[in-house]
Amino acid sequence: MDENIIKSKKTPAQIADEAKIIAKKWIEIKHPHLKVCDESKRCADIIAKSDDEEKYYFEVKGTEKDSNNFGAATLTECSCAVDAKHYSFLLVNINKTNLDEAVQERTLEEMFEYMSVPPFKINFNIRKCKRKNKKEKADGSAVVDKKLIKKMKIFYDRSIKRIPKKKND
Repeated sequence: MDENIIKSKKTPAQIADEAKIIAKKWIEIKHPHLKVCDESKRCADIIAKSDDEEKYYFEVKGTEKDSNNFGAATLTECSCAVDAKHYSFLLVNINKTNLDEAVQERTLEEMFEYMSVPPFKINFNIRKCKRKNKKEKADGSAVVDKKLIKKMKIFYDRSIKRIPKKKND
């Protein structure tokens, strides 16, 4: 029976936690000049430093599947990857026992070959308290209004269709 057909009892958070543990072991072996010094929630999952204090960022994406690695990176993670000198995506299959088979390291440039941006999704949660008139929510997400939706639509259309920018935009 194909092991990928059996549904996992692990939650996405458990998979992510296991993937980070595996990634740290892999970094220690494959990059012995680096010392894992931080787990960051904003820019990358793991930050390591070289002896000369240069920072290396690792974004970890975990899976249980042998093929068809699928995941997502936030705009914050991708922006950091663009700005950082050393940034890697570590694709980790938590079911592999051999570290060389379990972890694939990819640069941002390599990841561009596999990345796409679907139409923007606008989240809502009725159970949360109504927002006050602020430009940003406590979790860092933007407050949505008609103007923002129109701007997002224009930006997305231009990105996909390469529509020239108008003078008044």
